[in-house]
Amino acid sequence: MFDSLIIRVVDDDESIRTTLKEVLEQNGWNCVTYCSAEEMLREDAISVPGCIVLDLKMEGMSGLELQTELNKRGSRLPIIFFSGHGDVDSAVLAMKHGAVNFLRKATGVSELLKAVSSTLGTDGQADQLFKNYTPGELVSFYENLTPQEKEVAFLVAEGFLNSDIARKLGVSSKTVRNYKVHIRQKLQLNTPAEISLFMQKIRSILKD
Repeated sequence: MFDSLIIRVVDDDESIRTTLKEVLEQNGWNCVTYCSAEEMLREDAISVPGCIVLDLKMEGMSGLELQTELNKRGSRLPIIFFSGHGDVDSAVLAMKHGAVNFLRKATGVSELLKAVSSTLGTDGQADQLFKNYTPGELVSFYENLTPQEKEVAFLVAEGFLNSDIARKLGVSSKTVRNYKVHIRQKLQLNTPAEISLFMQKIRSILKD
C-alpha cells in the first residue's frame, strides 16, 4: 500500500555493491545497486523515497558530479557518501551541496547502517513515505494492532533487536518475528525497517 523506501547503492566495485546489498537487506531495507552514476540516472525513479549510498570516485561520472546532476533534477533523496578515497576538500564540498554524511569505507558497514537508519528516520522521510494518507487513516491502521503488537512496534521504533524485545517481553525471538510479520501485514508495510517510520509518524500524530 505505502511506497517502499529504497536505498540506492552506487559504486563501481561489484564486491562492495554485493556486500552492501546483502547487509542492508538483512537489516530490513529494500536495496538496489548501480555500477555507475550514469546507470542510476538512466534507470532509477528518483521520486521513490529512500536515500543514496554513493561512492566518490568511479569510472565515468564521479559521485560529486552525480550529486550535482541530481540537485539540478530536483531530487530530494538524501546522499550518504561511502568512499575509500575521501579527503577533507571532497567531504566539505559534498556536505556543502547537501550530503547528509560522508563516511570512509574503512569505518566499516556498521557505521553505514547507523547513518542509513539515522537518515531514513527523519520526519521528512516518514512524511514522504505516508504522504498519500491522512492522519486519521494512519491512526486507524495503528488501532488495528493488538496491545502486544503495539508494544513490539514501539520497541522496534526504539531500535531494539529481536533478542532484546524477546527478553523485555518474556517471549522467544521467534514469537517476536511472528509479531513483526503480523504488524507489517496489518499496516501493509513492505519491510521491517518501515515499522520504525510508521511508529514515528504515529507518535507525532498522537502528540498533536
